[in-house]
Amino acid sequence: MDLKSDFKSTIFVLSSGFKSMYKRHLEKLITQLIKKYRCISLVGPRQSGKTMLSKKLFPKYEYFSFELPDVRDIFEYDPRGFLEGINDGAIFDEVQKVPKLLSYLQEIVDDKNDHRRFILTGSNNLQLPHNVSQTLAGRTRILQVLPFQRSEIPDAKQKKTLNESIFYGSYPRIYDTGLLCYLLRIKNAKQLETHPLRGVIFENLVIDEGVYLDLIEIKSGKTFQKEFLKNVVWLNELQNRSVGTCVYGGTKKITLGDNQVIPWNGLD
Repeated sequence: MDLKSDFKSTIFVLSSGFKSMYKRHLEKLITQLIKKYRCISLVGPRQSGKTMLSKKLFPKYEYFSFELPDVRDIFEYDPRGFLEGINDGAIFDEVQKVPKLLSYLQEIVDDKNDHRRFILTGSNNLQLPHNVSQTLAGRTRILQVLPFQRSEIPDAKQKKTLNESIFYGSYPRIYDTGLLCYLLRIKNAKQLETHPLRGVIFENLVIDEGVYLDLIEIKSGKTFQKEFLKNVVWLNELQNRSVGTCVYGGTKKITLGDNQVIPWNGLD
């Protein structure tokens, strides 16, 4: 088995196939916001689906990628002429490459006689959201686009077992378990059954889903044990509170008082 080739083919399936086929949770929110704001900014890591999502929701908008040197050169040579050539709306990709674009867009969106709308996308670095929020304050909404969550993938296309989900991961997120398995030289999902780092890798899988839980314990065991909630209960006593959550490797959701025990495939 060529582990490197298999890993690359997995990346291709995850990064290209999913984007064009499945509905994202953000779609409804974006279509609502564009009615209120004339500019929507989508930030996130590379290969998270920002461009595909923009093109899917706004197929009639003109598309410009500032990743391409010639497109950047044309804009830099005559910014006003570049923007005047756009009719109804545009998708500007990788806007961090042309920082002064934001100032020109500010002028356009402030013009009540100009009804054009714009979608901006860019890499998820600290400077871009700051620049957008400063220059286009009150004129745009900034949304973060992450790679596909499990809940965005149809059941028929999902990996059926926990070990398969861990092994194939959800590239390209920073905590991706597929990449982690590759670096640990784990060759197949079955090997995870007895791997000493399975619990740690499972924790990354849960974090990778991007679910924000208040107080959480993560256990890879398939059978719930009361010890799973031991640390949650201890922390609750220290904070004079009762609500907590445990994500485990089983398949049934369990409610114990104010504590929720959530199966690994029940995160949404």
